[in-house]
Amino acid sequence: MRLYETIFIGLSALTEEEAEATATGVKEVVTSHGGELVKEEDWGVKQLAYEVKHHSKGHYFLLQFRGENPTLSELDRHYRYNESIIKYQTLRLDEK
Repeated sequence: MRLYETIFIGLSALTEEEAEATATGVKEVVTSHGGELVKEEDWGVKQLAYEVKHHSKGHYFLLQFRGENPTLSELDRHYRYNESIIKYQTLRLDEK
């Protein structure tokens, strides 16, 4: 399995419970499709560099995980259909 890192930005208007539920949903997608969580961080609400979908602030999350292509495909689908996530990016990391 390869090592990946994903950063996603949730709506800043979410309550702490809703933000945690959003992060838990992403973690469940990774683990239910054969992935393994390595690291998770909640960076909190920060100012965006530019407006995204008419929002100037967002709640940042970082996850590192090991997975395969089906995990990435399902994660991408989850991001696109989750209305509380306004921006995301997933990168493959070097094992070094």
